Amino acid sequence: MALADIKKKIETEARQEAGKLLQRAREEADAILAEADLQAEKMRQSYERRLQEEEPEVLRRRRIVADMDVQRLELGARREVIGKTFETALGALRALPAEKYEAFVTALLENAMITKSEEVLVGRKEKVVTAAWLEKFNKAHDASLTLSSEKLDGSGGFVLSQGRVDVNCTFDMLVHSLTEDLEADVVERLFSS
Repeated sequence: MALADIKKKIETEARQEAGKLLQRAREEADAILAEADLQAEKMRQSYERRLQEEEPEVLRRRRIVADMDVQRLELGARREVIGKTFETALGALRALPAEKYEAFVTALLENAMITKSEEVLVGRKEKVVTAAWLEKFNKAHDASLTLSSEKLDGSGGFVLSQGRVDVNCTFDMLVHSLTEDLEADVVERLFSS
């Protein structure tokens, strides 16, 4: 055997061995790819199954959140209507005709007096409760109330002051204090169908 024949034989055997190695590598790569495809399909099926299982719960939660949002908006609208209702009541008190206003303030003052010698604070725009009116009230009720030179920011009603004790009978305070007591009744009247 000549050197050329030996060389040719070695090359042929090397090519055959390389072909076998290459074939084994391709088979292993195909097996790995097939396994990866199988794993990917299992994952896809798992995610689809989870989606089908969880979708109703996700939708239920979204409905709950949407319902809560609607309730929050509805509550805000109701609160606004209730607030406007009480604001309208306050406006009606302030707009009472002079004779009804005077009668209302007289009744308030009769019920609010404790010592009959308190100081009476009124709003800057007060037109009924004046020094002359208070003088008539004092005579009729055997009282010695005095009109304060200090004026209130609000309009309507008064504050009786005796030392460190104040009795707030301003319309703002009256409506505010009644708001809590009457709110349930107002809600029922406004929103019951």
